[in-house]
Amino acid sequence: MRRLSKVSFHWMPAIFAGLAFQAVLFAPAVSDRVGNLGPALYLGSTLVVLAAVVRNGRIPGMPVVIAGALSNVAAIAANGGYMPASRTRWPRLARWCPRPIPTAPCSPTPRSGR
Repeated sequence: MRRLSKVSFHWMPAIFAGLAFQAVLFAPAVSDRVGNLGPALYLGSTLVVLAAVVRNGRIPGMPVVIAGALSNVAAIAANGGYMPASRTRWPRLARWCPRPIPTAPCSPTPRSGR
């Protein structure tokens, strides 16, 4: 763990800004306001985080993180700015999340009693 504390990450403000932007974007008040721009804003902020992750590619283990981040960007871009989610999982998600994720393309009504 001591060696981990000595790792120097580049572009940390970009990583935190991209993730903070996504957290704000997913807030119902914001996602309702941005409307159809939401998917493009989400993809853009994800690309900012990806760029920062790629910048840190020489750190041991980061190539695996880069592969995962690229997979996420590809999935989001291929699905019109949305992270794909299984419709059958929404009822389970509703137990912990009172409102479906605002950027999801569908928001099915959760089944009660399960």
